[in-house]
Amino acid sequence: MGVIDPSLICEALGRAETVNDHSVDFGFLRRSTPSLFASCCPSHSSFLLDCLLARLVKEVDEASRSTAHILFSSSTIKRILLISREQHRRLPPSLASSILLYAHKFWDFVVDVVSYDATEAFSLTVLSHLEHCPECQSSPCEWLREVARQLFSSDSRCKAVYKCMISLMRACPSLCRPYFDPSFIRSLYASLSNTAIGAALTDLLCECLSNGYGSWQEHIDCLSTLISSPSTPRAGIYERLLPGMARSAQIGAPFLQLLLKKIQDAPLPSLEAVLSVSRFAISAVGTERLSWHGLIPVEEMTRAVLHVDTQVRFSAWSLLIEHPKKTDPFFESTIKI
Repeated sequence: MGVIDPSLICEALGRAETVNDHSVDFGFLRRSTPSLFASCCPSHSSFLLDCLLARLVKEVDEASRSTAHILFSSSTIKRILLISREQHRRLPPSLASSILLYAHKFWDFVVDVVSYDATEAFSLTVLSHLEHCPECQSSPCEWLREVARQLFSSDSRCKAVYKCMISLMRACPSLCRPYFDPSFIRSLYASLSNTAIGAALTDLLCECLSNGYGSWQEHIDCLSTLISSPSTPRAGIYERLLPGMARSAQIGAPFLQLLLKKIQDAPLPSLEAVLSVSRFAISAVGTERLSWHGLIPVEEMTRAVLHVDTQVRFSAWSLLIEHPKKTDPFFESTIKI
C-alpha cells in the first residue's frame, strides 16, 4: 500500500451508507502510522479517531445492524484502539465514554469474539486515559471513578465483566480495592456454581489473592465453607479454582495449606475436601518435599482408600500418587495402603 491520504478515505466514507458496505478498503489499518491521525477535513481534527472510530462506535450501537456488521465493527474498533495506544494518542473524553458504553452493551454478546473485543476495548480505553490524564498521575480522577462505579455495580455478571475488573485492578489498584469488601468477596465465591463464568471468576479470585484484595483469611473462610458444603460446586472449585491457585507463584502451597488446616479444624471435616486440597497443595508451584504424610494421618488415608463413596476413593488414590518430583520412589507406608 502506498502513501495513505486520510482525506480521500474520509470522502469515501462520507458517500458510504455504512462503514461496512465494502466501498472502502481497510487494509491501511494493518500498519500503525502517524499519518492516520492527521486531519482529513475541517470537521475532523483526527481521521482515525474523530472520523473513523467515532462512526464505528455510533453505528455498532444501532440495534438494526446485522451480526456480520457487529463482528466487523468490533474487531475494527479494537484494531484502531491498539494503533492509538502504539502511537500514544489521547482519546477525546466524549469518544472514550462512547467506547465504554459500547463495551457495556456488547460484553455479554452471544458471539464470544464480540464479547472479547468489547473487553479489550474497555481495557485499552482505560489505559489510554491513565496515560494522558494529568489528574490520574496522583489519584484517580472523577471520570475514572465513575467507570469503576458502573463496572462494580453492573447487574451483568458475565465473564467479560470479570475480565474488565481484572484489567481495571491491574491498571489502577487503589481505585478498585475498596470494592472488594467481605460481602463482595462472598458473592464471588457464591458465583462459582455458574460454570459459564468459572474460568474468568477463577482468574479474578487468584488476582485478588495475589494482590491483597481482601485478606487471605476472608478468602479462606468463604472457600472452606463452600468446599465443605454438600452442594459444593465441584467443577468451579475442583476443576478450576484450586488448580488455578496451585499454579500461582503468589498463592500456591502457603494459601492451600492454610485452607487445608481450616477445613481439618472443622467439627465434621469433609474427607473429600481434605483429600483434594491436600493434592493441590502438594502439586502447587514452589512445593519441594511436601507429601501427603505431612498433611493427613495414615489412618485417615486408609479409611479414604476404602471409603464407600467412589469420589472419595478416587480423591484418595489421586493424592497417593501425587508428588512434585515424579521420579521419587513411593514411601513404604504408601505401598502398604
